[in-house]
Amino acid sequence: MIKISLKGLAKFMTASPAGQRKVLRDFKYPDPEGNAQAIYYRESRDFITAYHANSHSEQWLVERANDLANLARLATGRTVTRLEHNARAIRQYAGFFGNKVFGVLDEIEMELRYESVRITVNPELHVCERGREKIIKLEFSAQAPEAKIVKIIS
Repeated sequence: MIKISLKGLAKFMTASPAGQRKVLRDFKYPDPEGNAQAIYYRESRDFITAYHANSHSEQWLVERANDLANLARLATGRTVTRLEHNARAIRQYAGFFGNKVFGVLDEIEMELRYESVRITVNPELHVCERGREKIIKLEFSAQAPEAKIVKIIS
């Protein structure tokens, strides 16, 4: 059984045949470093969730980004880069979604099984907006994702 994330499926679907084999191999024989990548943006996710769960002001969110940027100035090595990227991600989120009012719901995990492949979906936010339940998958990378990948994930 190959377990693949939704983002991994999108990479698979947009890759060349050789790229597809690499994606499958990477998910079939996962590298322990993958877990480190999953927690890279933990501060961003935690602050964004707290922002909505506690109905903080948009300014509160910007202040958390500034706090992370200040911590980055005191840090060394890769921690500097990680904290700077988290600060950037929070600022970008505030700029695009800072005016949204979400009620935070319990975390959810979803999956789809097809033959020997299990596709997992773990949205960062499960919310209610104006009475409608929504799941939100955040993308914090510095570069915008390809339109094809966004379409597949959506």
